[in-house]
Amino acid sequence: MRPHKDLHGLSIEIEALSDHFIIKDNCGGIESEIARNYAFRFGRPKDKPIQSGSVGQFGIGMKRSLFKMGKFFEIDSIASKSSFKMEVDVDKWQNNQETWDFEFKIIKEELSNPVELKNLNKGYSSKP
Repeated sequence: MRPHKDLHGLSIEIEALSDHFIIKDNCGGIESEIARNYAFRFGRPKDKPIQSGSVGQFGIGMKRSLFKMGKFFEIDSIASKSSFKMEVDVDKWQNNQETWDFEFKIIKEELSNPVELKNLNKGYSSKP
């Protein structure tokens, strides 16, 4: 949720191709903990508070759309503290009778998003 509901500077790009589409945005991503414990689980946890004005209050919006529209989806999310990649073959996932959990292909947590500058100019390096 954005402070003061300020959406300034945010954008969504939708690329429609003949057999699939790609959605890209700069809205901040989904933290891996939220993806694992809420966004990609079925049912709403009893301790999860209801957000007023939220479309997904019942936990069916994003997942339902993905399952209804296609047989495969891939999500790459980069948030401020974590990132993850998920690929789901819907038919294989549905036929897994043991669990309906989603598998994260790549997950990185506690990111610090460092910036590294190399080959420093003279006067900025301790090397002569």
